[in-house]
Amino acid sequence: PVRAVSDAAVMLRPVLSRTDGGIVVTAPLRPSPPAAAFLRNDVLWMVFDTKHVIEAVPVPAEFAGDIARIDVDRVAGASILRVTLQKPQAVRFAPAAGGAGWTATIGDGGGAGEPSEPVILRRAVAENGRTILKARMPPLGQVIWLDDPDTGDRMGVVTAHGPVHGLSKAQAFVELQAQPTIHGIVLTPRTEDIQVQAGLDDVTISRDSGLTVSLGVSDGAVGPREGQRDLLLDVDAWRDAQRGNQRERGNELLRAAADAPKNARTEARFSYARFKLAVGEAAEAGGVLRVIEQDDPAAAATKPVMLARAIAAVMVKDGKEAVRLLSDAAIHLEGESALWRAVLDAENGRWIPALVGFRQSLEELGRYPDDLQARLRRLAAIAGIEGKEHAFAGQQLDLLERVMGREGDPAMVSLLRGRVALLQSRTPDALALFEAAMRSPNRGVEAEARLEHALLAMREGKISRDKGLAELETIAVIWRRGENEVRALAQLGEIYAGDGKWRQAFATARRANEIMPEHEMSRALHDSMARRFEELFLDGKADELAKVEAVGLFYDFRGLMPISRRGDEIVRRLADRLVDLDLLDQASDLLTHQVTNRLGGVQRARVAARLAVIHLLNRKPAEAVQALRLSRMADLPEELRRARMLLEARALSELSRTDLAMEVLAAQTGADVDRLRADVLWRGKRWREAGEAIERVLGDRWQGAEELTDPERGDVMRAGVSYVLADDRLGLDRLRQKYMPKMADSVDARPFALVSGESRSRAKEFRDIARTVVAEDTLTEFLKVYRARYPDIAGAPRNPRAAEDAAKQIQQRGQQQGEARPGQAPG
Repeated sequence: PVRAVSDAAVMLRPVLSRTDGGIVVTAPLRPSPPAAAFLRNDVLWMVFDTKHVIEAVPVPAEFAGDIARIDVDRVAGASILRVTLQKPQAVRFAPAAGGAGWTATIGDGGGAGEPSEPVILRRAVAENGRTILKARMPPLGQVIWLDDPDTGDRMGVVTAHGPVHGLSKAQAFVELQAQPTIHGIVLTPRTEDIQVQAGLDDVTISRDSGLTVSLGVSDGAVGPREGQRDLLLDVDAWRDAQRGNQRERGNELLRAAADAPKNARTEARFSYARFKLAVGEAAEAGGVLRVIEQDDPAAAATKPVMLARAIAAVMVKDGKEAVRLLSDAAIHLEGESALWRAVLDAENGRWIPALVGFRQSLEELGRYPDDLQARLRRLAAIAGIEGKEHAFAGQQLDLLERVMGREGDPAMVSLLRGRVALLQSRTPDALALFEAAMRSPNRGVEAEARLEHALLAMREGKISRDKGLAELETIAVIWRRGENEVRALAQLGEIYAGDGKWRQAFATARRANEIMPEHEMSRALHDSMARRFEELFLDGKADELAKVEAVGLFYDFRGLMPISRRGDEIVRRLADRLVDLDLLDQASDLLTHQVTNRLGGVQRARVAARLAVIHLLNRKPAEAVQALRLSRMADLPEELRRARMLLEARALSELSRTDLAMEVLAAQTGADVDRLRADVLWRGKRWREAGEAIERVLGDRWQGAEELTDPERGDVMRAGVSYVLADDRLGLDRLRQKYMPKMADSVDARPFALVSGESRSRAKEFRDIARTVVAEDTLTEFLKVYRARYPDIAGAPRNPRAAEDAAKQIQQRGQQQGEARPGQAPG
């Protein structure tokens, strides 16, 4: 009986009947949905991937001897039917006739359907190099996660259409267990990150960090193994080359190749080449193989010869040739080709592709000669370590110890086992293994073990920071140009930077980049030091350094500077530091490059104004005018436009282009403009106009009781000299009447009295005073005021005392220049 519950779903009642084969439980679902069936603790689970709902029914009395109860449930879009049995019994499961649902036959007498086809879980490798499990099945449904109400276990159930396929026996793994099923797949995870995905006809079981699969499983399938193909490498010939007197055997093969008739020459040469490969003389083997390629191209294209050519190229580290040969269609799909591609990837630090290749070719690797296995399994173990696959790495180390023989290096194995222990967070074991490896006679193994031990001991607080630092510095010196040095430098760089030892920190990044520029740690160290370089100059840390030290760091390590606006800002701040140090040529060079090559628009005009200030500080007014004119543009912000105009006028004045400077200032007003006009006129020796302009700058300072400041008394003296030189008696009298009372009480009383005409008969003293006044450097005062008025444009230092120091230096230089040119003073 069927009762409708909605347009999308109906409620179905399971049907129980008895046949000669046993009790038949039918779920009348039309059409037959994907399903799964399995026994768990004498409970028959039937999971149907359907929107229909199964109705609970009581167990009829006639079936009570076999069935205890029937439960139904609805979970995650699936209907579950659980039949609790009174005693263990066999169960058959099959699609119902005509596609009208599924039937389960309980009992030992047989029933509908064929026995389950076996499902085989096979180990595979994902694209990221992680181990996964896969199983092929008929068209699949979905993965349904259920909880067992009796045990609380979480189960992942994979449903499928017919025919019936099931897992014949339980299979236990480290992270999960696959339990026997009648149809479908049921997994019980032991970790929370197990992922199960159902494709069209296969199931994939994975974990972010990869599954841990035992070595017996990893060599093939969790089930029947497929037949093995013959190796392209002649294992017997390789082993023969290791026996007896190798020199005599090599000479014998060489003579045979030289004396062989034409029709047997290629085979003889190939035998000699294989011998050279086996005894470790890959370069000589490659030469013989190239001769074969030239004389007999057809033989050179055969699979064994092509693989031998590829192996020789890998061994002599001719990566380009090795890739070309291993990619050739003749051997590309061979398992050995994947193996040697993995070797090539490992030797070039491409660990994930190497790990994938080694996993794919373990069967071929296991059939190689022991000495060759030892070389390749070491790389496979390292690939496992670098890929964080500690189980795989441990398996390879076990096999490595089995095949490496007495000539192997136990210390090297201890080193790698220490790295595996480190992956497994077994710190005491890792430290002990590294200490054992440090006693190796192999200096490379010793250096790497010392490095690993030092890094781990520092991290765990087993040794003091100073001792660890000394150990890292020693390692970086005794083992040069390799990964050990790069790793030691990476740690040293961070320690130095943390201690504020910027020169040592930046030097480590440069050294690492020199020896292994493509190494991941070299790039990471360079990026880290570039960020610190940026922070040093932009976040104010460089202000704590001596100016010379900061400038030296920039010039020595400018390769760390970011290529961005922040890099441009670093250059501008450094230019300010150079100005503080009076290194004006160097500062102007930096900003000239910015204006010419890097900046545009308003920012270019702003930096050009800063460059013009530096040129004026450096007494190069022509360069200042050129910088301003080359960066001229319309629609500048008013403050920037005005600041550039004042600079241009002052620079033109320094070039004695007084009329043009006054024209630039013609439309401008303000106290700073009045001051600049006075300076321009004074510089242009337009004495009467200069005196009047200076009087306008002084304004009404002649009134009131407040004393004149030193700059104001200097202005009064300049105005007086101007009127004298202009022979303007009226102006001079006016100045004397205004300022004589204030000047009479100052240190400038006698010079002012002499200049203003009361004692003009003493000509020599007047000339001395006039010379001093004329020689005063108004440019220094202008730039000091200008940088204070426009700090963002002129680049005033953050420390005001730096501007004072720079001003004093320029003032002294201006006075020296004035003394050197006495002709500028009146005679």
